[in-house]
Amino acid sequence: MKIEKNIFNKNRELIAKILQESMKVPYYKKLYEKNSIDINKIKTYEDFKKFPFTTKKNCQMNISEFVSETIFNEGFDLSIYENIKDPKEKMKYTRKYKLMLYRTSGSTGMPLSIFKNFKDINKSFFLLNMYRKKIWPDIFEHPYIWIWGVNPFISKTAFGNEESFLQIDKYGYVHYLCNYNMEVFDKLLKFIVSNKIKWMVGGSSILAYFGEYIVKYANKLNLDIRYIECHSEHLFDWQKDNIEQAFGIVPRSIYASNEIQFMGATCEMGNMHIFDRNVFVELIKTSKGSYEVVATTLTHDNMPLIRYKTGDCANWLQKDCQCGLKSPAINLKQYRVNDLIKGKDGMFCENWIITDSVYFMKRENILDFGQYQVIQESIDKFIYIIRAENISQNKVEKAKLFLEDYFLNIFGYKVDIDIEIVKDIISNDSTSGKFKYFISKVK
Repeated sequence: MKIEKNIFNKNRELIAKILQESMKVPYYKKLYEKNSIDINKIKTYEDFKKFPFTTKKNCQMNISEFVSETIFNEGFDLSIYENIKDPKEKMKYTRKYKLMLYRTSGSTGMPLSIFKNFKDINKSFFLLNMYRKKIWPDIFEHPYIWIWGVNPFISKTAFGNEESFLQIDKYGYVHYLCNYNMEVFDKLLKFIVSNKIKWMVGGSSILAYFGEYIVKYANKLNLDIRYIECHSEHLFDWQKDNIEQAFGIVPRSIYASNEIQFMGATCEMGNMHIFDRNVFVELIKTSKGSYEVVATTLTHDNMPLIRYKTGDCANWLQKDCQCGLKSPAINLKQYRVNDLIKGKDGMFCENWIITDSVYFMKRENILDFGQYQVIQESIDKFIYIIRAENISQNKVEKAKLFLEDYFLNIFGYKVDIDIEIVKDIISNDSTSGKFKYFISKVK
């Protein structure tokens, strides 16, 4: 609690400001009235601790109430948005009001959807960019590439093409990577060399397997990559080693979530430093004795989250980090962990293929359910474990046909699908402590 108290005192003005902004958010306005909370009397961390926690369920059940009244005053209508079926038109409507919808996988039950305003997003990126400049002052004067792992359908629907390289600003490119194999990596490598790319951003798995490819088949190339940033998932030691061996530099890992956005980043010592001007982090002891990361956004004026329970667990680094950064650091104990999908001919695919398959099943009213988990038993066999009640066999068979066609379009070959309906809650992974919605048994 001493560390939280020190951070609170350091950022007292930012916390007071975001509490004022939260009064424009219907959910928090009602919450404060219900609990007789006067935000003007919050002077110390002891006062702040009286605020109730915000949970994923709160957001799931009240999506529109977490949007500031200022956004609705500009004309945004949630009912209009929900009635738009075409993904491109949905995106067009939200961007009209400078909004973006972030959506989680929904693997533990109901998916979490939360709107973010462009101004809030830009503020988060500003602080991330300040961190990048601390590592490499000239970073924004050099070409970079952001590698996104998406499935072909999403890439084609949202962006109009597959496996494309799009220039997004003077120096930057984005690449939609739909699968991992030698042909795809060869194409990516040639692009990096020809465009003199100096830094890369991508998922830990993408960059690790790309690094493995370079070590095996292209290690004689004189690449000049000076900064690598890993997003979206935990950076394992083997992934870090692959990347370092391939490019000769230590990759940085970014701690973020759809709800909070950028929360921290690792230094050269491997410690995760909190962006304490972007988010106020508390570590709250759970009934199991671990400490859960609870976050309050400090820069999201239009969609603030107050004392939001992330589900991640960590401990504070008790000593000053030898890297020289002054921001507090944590050791993450439980973080989002999932396997990669493995296909024929050495192909690897992001597990977004799984979450998208579930999304489309629900969107087309083929099958509706809560928690789910998918197991890849072999290259051509997937088992969908679905927690639900009163689902007819006819609907199960219809879902199997849909999934077989879905994977055929992605992989180019037929896979077997089994669907198991269960009533009990699917347990968390015993190693990470987090729920894994996809497990690969393919070696």
